[in-house]
Amino acid sequence: MRPTTSNTLVLIPARAGSKGVPEKNSKSFADGPSLAERAVLVAKKVFADQQIVVSTDDDKLLEMAQRNGVVALKRSPELASDTAGMLEVMLDAVTKHQPEPEFLMLL
Repeated sequence: MRPTTSNTLVLIPARAGSKGVPEKNSKSFADGPSLAERAVLVAKKVFADQQIVVSTDDDKLLEMAQRNGVVALKRSPELASDTAGMLEVMLDAVTKHQPEPEFLMLL
C-alpha cells in the first residue's frame, strides 16, 4: 500500500564494496542500467511525489543519482563497511533529511 503523505523518505542504500560481486550496484546489468539505477527508476514511478535518496560511498552512484534527479547522499566510510548496520544507514539518511520524514521506505 502506498503512503498517502508526501513526507516519505524513499531510501536506496547502495555501497560500492561487495565481497561476492565487486561493484555490483554500479555495473550495467543485462545490457541495461545498473541495479541501483533500476531501483531509482522504479522508485521514481512508484513514489513520484516522495523524496528519493541514494545513500552510497560510490562516486559513480552519486553521479547516477544526480543525473536521475534524486538526492545523492555521500555515506561515511564507517557506514560503508562490511560491518555497518542498515539501522545506522537509515538513521544517517533520516537525520540529514529536512523536514524530518514521517515515513521511511527502504528499497
